[in-house]
Amino acid sequence: MAVTANGRRTGSTRARKRYFLNMAELSDEDISFINAHGVPLSRVFDAESLPTKFWKSLMSERRLWLAYGVTPCEAAGHQLRTRKGHCVRCNPAALAFLKRHDLEGEVYIAYSKKLRLVKVGSTEFYLDREASLNADGYAGAADWEIRHWARSNRAGRTEYLVQAELRQHHIPTQYFRESTGSFVWANEVFRCSLELAKATLEKISRCK
Repeated sequence: MAVTANGRRTGSTRARKRYFLNMAELSDEDISFINAHGVPLSRVFDAESLPTKFWKSLMSERRLWLAYGVTPCEAAGHQLRTRKGHCVRCNPAALAFLKRHDLEGEVYIAYSKKLRLVKVGSTEFYLDREASLNADGYAGAADWEIRHWARSNRAGRTEYLVQAELRQHHIPTQYFRESTGSFVWANEVFRCSLELAKATLEKISRCK
């Protein structure tokens, strides 16, 4: 099941003008923090209603950076944490550590014919990622095909730059995630042509 965010959570002028995650659970300050620190969308995880041990393990396995929908920190009530459970609003150095250790990987462009949407993400092995996207029913589809990819020494950084270039085509979509049995937001999807997404990835890759 997929429900696009149009007319729901992205209707404001500010939402259309700047690049941000469409998450009702996050404060404006949290969203600004994510953008200011250049966090790629695929490294943010919706952990709402999941046991702490489970989301920490899953995030480590998938090399994710930040979780939201978690227990607020005691110091200030922030709800944005690293996969180790540290509050990044109180301790930004925890995020800096993860970013410094951003690993080599593959930045990919996937396409769903059913949704007519493009997904931009990064992973260690893109063929494994294609299988997991479809197993999870990402964004409400199980026909994702990775149509283009590029190797990068800093895959997370490259992914973020590509997504930022495509920000005007950003269309967050809610769906039922099979692996966790919960409704979450797919924040890495864009309504644009494959050709544009591919050209953008190639341009960013050449500049690095």
